Amino acid sequence: VILGTAAYMSPEQARGKKVDRRTDLWALGCVLYELLTGHGSDDAIAEPQPDTIQDIIARVLQADPDWSLLPANVPHGIRVLLRRCLEKDARRRYYAAADVRIQIEETLAAPDRPTPILASGTHITITRGRALLIGLGALLVGIVVAGLVTALFRPQNPPQSVVRTVITVPTNEAVGNWGCPTVALSPDGTYLAYVTTGATRRQLYLRRMDTFEARTVPGIQQLVDSPFFSPDGQWLAFWADGSLKKVATSGGTAITLTKADSFCGGSWGTGDVIIYGTVSGLMQVSVAGGSPQPVTKADAKTGETWHALPQLLPGGKSVLFTKNTSTISGTTQVVAQRLDTGESKVLVQGGNRAQYAPTGPSAGLRTGHLVYNQEGALLATPFDLDRLEVTGTPVPVVEGVLSSSFSATNTPSYIAQFSFSVPGALVYVPGSAEGALENTLVWMDRKGVVTPLPAPPRPYDDPSLAPDGQQVALEINADIWVYDISRNTLTPITHQGAGGYPLWSPDGKRVVFQAERGGPANLFWIAADGSGAEERLATSEEEQAPDSWSLDGQFLIFQQNTRDLWVLPLAGDRKARPFLQTQFGEYQGKVSPDGRWIAYSSNESGRSEVYVQPFPSPGGKRQISTEGGAEPAWARSGRELFYRNGNKMMAVDVTTTPSFSAGSPRVLFEGQFIGGSRTYDVAPDGQRFLVVRPSEQEAAATQINVVLNWFEELRRRVPAAR
Repeated sequence: VILGTAAYMSPEQARGKKVDRRTDLWALGCVLYELLTGHGSDDAIAEPQPDTIQDIIARVLQADPDWSLLPANVPHGIRVLLRRCLEKDARRRYYAAADVRIQIEETLAAPDRPTPILASGTHITITRGRALLIGLGALLVGIVVAGLVTALFRPQNPPQSVVRTVITVPTNEAVGNWGCPTVALSPDGTYLAYVTTGATRRQLYLRRMDTFEARTVPGIQQLVDSPFFSPDGQWLAFWADGSLKKVATSGGTAITLTKADSFCGGSWGTGDVIIYGTVSGLMQVSVAGGSPQPVTKADAKTGETWHALPQLLPGGKSVLFTKNTSTISGTTQVVAQRLDTGESKVLVQGGNRAQYAPTGPSAGLRTGHLVYNQEGALLATPFDLDRLEVTGTPVPVVEGVLSSSFSATNTPSYIAQFSFSVPGALVYVPGSAEGALENTLVWMDRKGVVTPLPAPPRPYDDPSLAPDGQQVALEINADIWVYDISRNTLTPITHQGAGGYPLWSPDGKRVVFQAERGGPANLFWIAADGSGAEERLATSEEEQAPDSWSLDGQFLIFQQNTRDLWVLPLAGDRKARPFLQTQFGEYQGKVSPDGRWIAYSSNESGRSEVYVQPFPSPGGKRQISTEGGAEPAWARSGRELFYRNGNKMMAVDVTTTPSFSAGSPRVLFEGQFIGGSRTYDVAPDGQRFLVVRPSEQEAAATQINVVLNWFEELRRRVPAAR
C-alpha cells in the first residue's frame, strides 16, 4: 500500500517498498528545502507543476531538486545535509536524525567553511551565516517538538476503514480442506500461500497481494500442506513429499531441510529456527536444515495424542501450540510454553489453532490478543505476552470459518483455515466445522446419474468396496470403519486413531490399512468384522500406504515415501521389495485382474498421467491418459481401465492378453470428488462407481476471504490487554 502525502514521499515509499527511519529523513529534507527556497522539493524538480499525485510521484522518482533555488547564504554544511537527506538511494541517506544533528553541530563549529556554489557578487559574513544556522537548529527543534505534541494529542491508532475482498482459486480446484493449515499470509502481508486439491494432486500456490496472478511452487510430487513464511517474508516453508522444505518467495527450486513423516503446522522464528508439530510432539530444526530436535513430547500416559499448530511468539522465547488430549472434554487445549524453562500453561480448553495478534498501540508487539478457533468461529481474548496469560473474556470476532477434521482419536478436532499478518490483514476460507462432517456416499452410473446411499453424513475418506460389493471400508476421523450397504450399518473396526487408506483383501476377510503406531505410518491389517487385534505387515522408517492386491492375494502393492511403488509378498518371509523407484513420483499402483499388469500414476512428464507396465517384473511402459490422469482402477472384467482427470471420470478399453493394448480415453461423466489418494471405487459389475460427495459447504471452498485492517475491527470488539 502506498500511503502518505505524495510531495513528501521518499522514492522507496512511492514505489510501495519497505520503509524505515530514512524515509522520515527524506521528508525532513523536503520540509527544510521548502522553508529555505519557498518551493516544495517536488514542484521545484521540473515544470510544469504537477496536476496529479501520479505526476508528483513520477517527478520524485525521476528528477532532482533545483539546487540553484537555495539562497546564496546557505552554508556548505547545510547544503550537504540537504543532499544527504534527499538522496534517492536510501543506502546513501542519513540513517538517523542524530546524524543530522551532528552535521548541524559541525557546521556551527566551522561556519566559515567555503561554500562552493554562490550567486555572483554575494558576500556572506560569519555572523550572518551563524545566525542562519542557529535559526535552522531552532527550526529542527521546533519540528521535533511539534511532532511530539501532535503524537501526544492525536489518537494513537487512527481508525482505518476495514476492507473486504475475495480471492478465487483456479477453476476445478478447491482450497484444501483437511486438518493442517492450508492458507498463510507472510508477516508483512505481502504474500499469500494456499494449498488446493485439483485434477490430480494438491498444488501449492504463492501470490503477491498486489498482483492478480498466483504461481505454483514447483518440485512437489504429491502431498503438500502447512505453508508458513520466514519473518522477513523472503522464504516460504511447507511440508511436502514427507519432508520439510523451503523456497524463496522470489522464485527458484525448493530446498529440503529435513525428513518429516508426521507434520502439522510450523513457525519460523527470528533466531533462524523452525518449530513444527507432529504426533509425538513439537520438533525444532535449523532453517539451514539438519537433524530435528524435540521441543515437547506428547504424554501418552495422560491421553495426549499430538502436539501441533505451533506459533513462536515475539522474542522467540515462548511458543503457542495445540495439544490433543483424548481424556479432556473438547479434546484440544491451547498451550503456551517457555522454551528456556519448559514451563507450560493451558490457556484455552476446547480451542485450537491459536495465534497471537499484536493489536496494541501502533501494533506494538507486546500488546495484543489471543485468537483461536472453536467450532468454526474465531474467538479473541486479551493476552499478556510477558506473563503468558489471557486477561479477559473471549469474544467471537469472525463466524463461518471452514474448520477441517484432524484427529488421532475417535473424537475429531476441527482446525480452522485462517491466517493474519502483523499489520492486521486477515485471510480465511469461508465454511464451518459442520461442513466438514456433511460428506455423503453415493452411487454414480456411467452417465453420472447419482443415487445416494442412506449412510449417515460423516467425514468419509478413501472408500474401498469389498469384493462382493456389499460393504465399504472407509476412513472416518483417522479410524477405519465398515459400512454395510444392505443393512445400512456403520461399524468401527479400529479404535486407536492415526489410521487411513483402508483396502479389502481379495477374499474379503481382512482390511489392510496405514497406521501410526509409535513411529512413521506403516502397513497393518485386521479382521474385516473388527475381531482380533491389529497385525503389523511391514516396518519401515518411511511412510507406507496400501494401493492394491493381486487377485490371488499373493502380493500387496503399496506406496513408500509417497513416491515409490513397493511389493510385499504375503507368503514366505514377507520381505518387501521396491517395484518402481525412480527420480519421479510413482503412486496409486493397481494390479490387473489377471495379475499380469500394473496401472499407476506418475509425474515424470511434469504432470500426473496414468501408465501401465508388466507385473510382477517391471518392463516397457505404456501411457494411457493423454491430458492428465490419476487414480487408475481396473474393471473386474479386465477389459476396461478407469481413471480420473479432475472432475472427469475417464474410461479406456484395454486388452491384456496375449499382449497389452489400449484404446483412446473417453469421458464417462463429470462430478465432484472428495478424498485423499482414493476418491472412488468401482462396483464388481463395472457399471457403477462408489463416490464420496462433498457437502455444499465443502464444495463451495473455492475462495479465500480477505479482510484488510481487520485489527481495527478486533480492537473495537475486544479491548486490548493492559
